[in-house]
Amino acid sequence: MNPFYLNPKHHFYLVYESLGAKNAKVLDIGFGDGEFIQHLDKKIKSVYGYDVNKKSALEFQKKNPSVNIKFGKVGSKLPYKDAFFDAVFLLHVLEHVDDEDVITQEIYRVIKNKGALYLASPYKGLFAWADMANLRYNFPLIHKLFGKIFYGKEKFAELFEGQKRSLFGDSSRQRNSHYHYKEEEIKKLLDGRFKIEKFYKYSLLQPFLFSIWNILFLLFGKVPYLLKKIVWWDNKLKMGELAYNFFVVAKKI
Repeated sequence: MNPFYLNPKHHFYLVYESLGAKNAKVLDIGFGDGEFIQHLDKKIKSVYGYDVNKKSALEFQKKNPSVNIKFGKVGSKLPYKDAFFDAVFLLHVLEHVDDEDVITQEIYRVIKNKGALYLASPYKGLFAWADMANLRYNFPLIHKLFGKIFYGKEKFAELFEGQKRSLFGDSSRQRNSHYHYKEEEIKKLLDGRFKIEKFYKYSLLQPFLFSIWNILFLLFGKVPYLLKKIVWWDNKLKMGELAYNFFVVAKKI
């Protein structure tokens, strides 16, 4: 069974369903708290993780010694040999880096011939304007007030007030928004390096459903099953140009 059934991060479910050979060697760039890669040992023989946050990377390594962890700036040269991986995951990370072309070229370098890139990011659909991650740009005082309540003062300061990290909350310091992409932008970015085999645009109401989700979790410490199902159904919607998210599977050429 897919461990990400009903998980609001539907891209985890989609990637898990798409994975193939058990003996593959895979890399998750920007793995965060490791929510995704900690479930891969049943499907994948060799799992690698790379993240900008040294503290969280080391904490994850202690709990998951079988995963090969390294840390450094996302968007710089990756510390791996050429043609080393069968697949690379870039899941809601592309919109965080300073230079998409640099990270794409590095992924191309470390992937084996005909290896797979699994890419997920926000799509510039009907409700892209409602992205909660842009609250700090549009309503900074409200963002600071509720952010400290939701994240806690220490975590909020780490995400949004620290000066040492290359990331600034939900985007790179070079951007002034949590970026949403159109299909043409992704095709242009991958052109000449990868052949897109699947371009899946999904979800319509995520920004509104996630707002409700976060409020209920903040108030009660849990989310009702009905809301989880509604979010799941929304993520199953193929919305075309109206979509809020996209998922791509591309092969190195």
